Amino acid sequence: MLRNRGLLFLSFWLFTTLLVVAQDAGKTILSIANYQYTEGEFWYVYNKNKNLPGFDESPADFAERFINYKLKVVDAINQGLDTTASFKEEYGKYSEDLKADFLVDSSALTAVIDEAARHMEQMVSASHILISLSSDAVPADTLKAWNKINDLRNRAIAGADFNQLAENYSQDPSAKNNRGYLGYFSAFRMIYPFEKMAFETPVGQVSEVVRTDFGYHILFVHKRIPHPGKVRVAHIMKMFPHNATEAQKLACKQSVDSVYSMLANGADFSDLANQYSDDEYTSSHGGEMNAFSLDNMVPEFAQAAFQLKQVGEFSKPVRTDYGWHIIKLLEKIPNEQPSGDRKYIMSMLSRDGRDKAGQVAFVKKCMASDQYIVNKDLQNEILGLLANGKMTADSLRIKLSADLQTVLLTYRGEAFTLNDFLTKRGATGAASNNGLVTGHQLDGFLEASVLDVERAQLASNNLAYKYLSNEYFDGLLIFDLTNREIWSKVADDTLALQKYYDTHLSQFEPTPVLEGEMCRINSAKLTKKVQKALKRNPSLNVVQILKEKGSQDDFECLEGRFDFANDLSPVTQGNLLPDTNPFHDASAVVWSGTVVRADPLPFQKVRGKVMSAWQKELEEEWVKALRTKYRPVFNYKLIKK
Repeated sequence: MLRNRGLLFLSFWLFTTLLVVAQDAGKTILSIANYQYTEGEFWYVYNKNKNLPGFDESPADFAERFINYKLKVVDAINQGLDTTASFKEEYGKYSEDLKADFLVDSSALTAVIDEAARHMEQMVSASHILISLSSDAVPADTLKAWNKINDLRNRAIAGADFNQLAENYSQDPSAKNNRGYLGYFSAFRMIYPFEKMAFETPVGQVSEVVRTDFGYHILFVHKRIPHPGKVRVAHIMKMFPHNATEAQKLACKQSVDSVYSMLANGADFSDLANQYSDDEYTSSHGGEMNAFSLDNMVPEFAQAAFQLKQVGEFSKPVRTDYGWHIIKLLEKIPNEQPSGDRKYIMSMLSRDGRDKAGQVAFVKKCMASDQYIVNKDLQNEILGLLANGKMTADSLRIKLSADLQTVLLTYRGEAFTLNDFLTKRGATGAASNNGLVTGHQLDGFLEASVLDVERAQLASNNLAYKYLSNEYFDGLLIFDLTNREIWSKVADDTLALQKYYDTHLSQFEPTPVLEGEMCRINSAKLTKKVQKALKRNPSLNVVQILKEKGSQDDFECLEGRFDFANDLSPVTQGNLLPDTNPFHDASAVVWSGTVVRADPLPFQKVRGKVMSAWQKELEEEWVKALRTKYRPVFNYKLIKK
């Protein structure tokens, strides 16, 4: 039930997208009891609706709905509905979740999304060298790691073999076997800073040094290609025994060469896979494997598979760390990466944290403003102590000359002390696993403090957020109040519902049917002639009059059965007819014949329509009572400008 309360709010406000609020928010346009609503809020809501299909209300017309809506809000507050636990929980969660959409630099987030879309359409082949470094390393260790990786980069640029350097010096455990070679990868396969550097470094060059959670890296980019999609293949595998000797490896090679010779002489691939392949998972299925892309298969195997051009073509024996393979192409599958699907990309970005790029950029802008005032002397003293060795919050507290209540940061009038940092970002919450304080934590504390202030003051600083949050607040209250005042009464009181049906039978009749003739009049002059003739003699056949006084170009007629309406004059407007009537769009219509009215439908068949009609009547009476009770005052002068 709680989840559906927002539907009332959405249906009333016809919610679309956030708009920038430019109107003066300060002038009161509506007063109800002790509550005032501003001109800015009124225009914000009206402007969100006015360009939507079917919306043709003037500001004055819309003002009446605005008044009625706010009357219900005030009545709900006076009944204490905003103080219930369920309301507080749902509104609190919504308003906090909504803040995330405002505390971002949208251009920065868009740039990251666009970048990911470009990466999804490409693949890069690269090698790398890693010098390990923990995220909480002290400055001395950081400098040592930096000097080491920078020296390796200079050697690679000077012409040293990159993969040999990786084999000799990289602290990635896999480098001893793969010499730093990573094969091909696309978006989301590597940690983000690494991926970004790989796609930005020109082919054939050594990258700049890049820092990740694992340490410092340099990359050498071998190739960059359009994403080739996936392939589906079958393979025959001759597997190396564990800790195979050279003799065993040679025997394995001879065995796979023998199988290849049989294939070359026309033997069936599926039969040979079943008979000779050591891959127990695929051999019984003719060696068939699931589809894969270049970046989720052993590099040597993947590259050999993607080099096959024609379905049915098979490779020469290919060696991997696991043995020898003969690969047969079964299907090429185009790239299906949804690079145009923003929702999918955002879900992928959230896996490695780059969805926070908009928030990070937003905080950086805040920190560049004159509202951001940091105590540089205290900041430098903290960083200086941390640079000399690892320290806990307690040991740092003892060493610092400043009092714990010394202000470290002031932002938008909010002050954060040294003690705030040591307790919130030191020995507790954001401390490293070993309880040490780091310079990284100091940066994090300053950034988090700025974000906390922006979050707390958002409603004061951003009218778009304030109004949108208010809309949801109002909608939830009105849902509860309407349920109490209208819906529950109608749904629960079957006898009263039956009574309403009995006293309003005409509302529940099926559409009447006209058996006769109908004509569309295309001339205003002819319409007046027919009306004058009827005025003189109401008993005349109106269709006959039309035919006598008009030319064939002035009207058109049809004869038969037509969906009709009750109590229509012989000359009527087309929009008074049902939508299903062929003359509904005519400006003037004449008719003659017999109107056949059916009996009202049984109560059980129209119960839903009865409930809707009674609810509408009750709501109209309720709104009248609220207007009498609260005497709203609306300043119509403000909507005439």
